[in-house]
Amino acid sequence: MAKAFYNREYYEGGQIARELDAFADSINASETVPIVCVVFGLADGTGSGIVVDIARHLSSIKLGRRHIVVGFGVLPSDDGAAQDGVLFPVLSELDCMLDEEKNQGVQAVWGDLYANPFTGGFFVLPQEHAWQRLKAYTEQGVPEIRQNLRRRVTGKFIDDSFARFIVQDYGRELFRVLRPMGRTGAPHESMPARDRNWTLFDIAKFTHPGVQVLPGEPMSKWREVISRWIDYIPQWSGLKEGFKTDYIEAHTVSARTLWNDTVQR
Repeated sequence: MAKAFYNREYYEGGQIARELDAFADSINASETVPIVCVVFGLADGTGSGIVVDIARHLSSIKLGRRHIVVGFGVLPSDDGAAQDGVLFPVLSELDCMLDEEKNQGVQAVWGDLYANPFTGGFFVLPQEHAWQRLKAYTEQGVPEIRQNLRRRVTGKFIDDSFARFIVQDYGRELFRVLRPMGRTGAPHESMPARDRNWTLFDIAKFTHPGVQVLPGEPMSKWREVISRWIDYIPQWSGLKEGFKTDYIEAHTVSARTLWNDTVQR
């Protein structure tokens, strides 16, 4: 239903079409190299059904594929939002855009508009590590209220951490990360994605004041707790046992006194 409403608004020149035009004009008028970030949730009624259409119209038509457009899909933070298979349609549609061979077949039938709109690549943001860490607060209180608070705090932590990274050094940090992926738009840096058509952007929380360790307790206890939660990264990032990659990058935000050698692994 949402896709039908959106496409009617767009093709009949409604408010959505006018807003996209205004946004594209601001991007085209930029005096620096712009990076357009399309950020959306992959489940739980957050607009994931229409975002692929918005991205196509924005990237291929309004911007003419002249600028870097990066997609960021946020996975649900608990099982409840994904148990009914709501993720399947959007993941299927994304797969047909991000997989180059599949996308060529789609374009052969439906035309150039259905080319992958994410010229700067696509990132998947799992929330499970932060969710597990934050839900370790307490088991006391009304379960429904506690669950709602956990979800809201997890979402805020993910949003804040992600936004800080994106705007760091006026977007230069994000641009640098796009280079190994061959997604900067520079012809000499481009490379076929093939089976490497998306990037895992895992945001993990290792500690929180007053949880498992208290301010004033020995530094060794802080490091022990942090090491334990660092070890959970493979489990809660969604990686299968035996997974290997050519490239991984870690950004840590912590006091220098809390630096932990476990991160090096």
